[in-house]
Amino acid sequence: MNHNIILGHGSRNPEANKVLRSISDMFESETKESASYAYLQFEEPDLETVIDKIYSSNISTITVIPLFLYPGIHIKKDVPEKIIKIKEKYPNLTIRLADPIGADSTLIAILKERADNATEELKS
Repeated sequence: MNHNIILGHGSRNPEANKVLRSISDMFESETKESASYAYLQFEEPDLETVIDKIYSSNISTITVIPLFLYPGIHIKKDVPEKIIKIKEKYPNLTIRLADPIGADSTLIAILKERADNATEELKS
């Protein structure tokens, strides 16, 4: 059985962190797959806490889906290091790391919609 974790960066701004929770809920609703969310930093729950909870539910495979646009240092180094550390704790658990969003043409419609609905120029 697989469980998905949508991994966001995390922010010191509570309003920003609500977005990840909403995306996780939408993912679960639209895909009909189980999903949780975790933050890399600044907010809880973190990845290890979420995996600890999922592991106690007898899940055998976890897919970590980073809500990151490109493969920066967090995706290339920080997240894999965290996963390796967690794997030491749960050697019989399969943890897969999905690619970041990247340059995906499906983003163009979102960008176009945002451009079309841009608000008035900000003034200082």
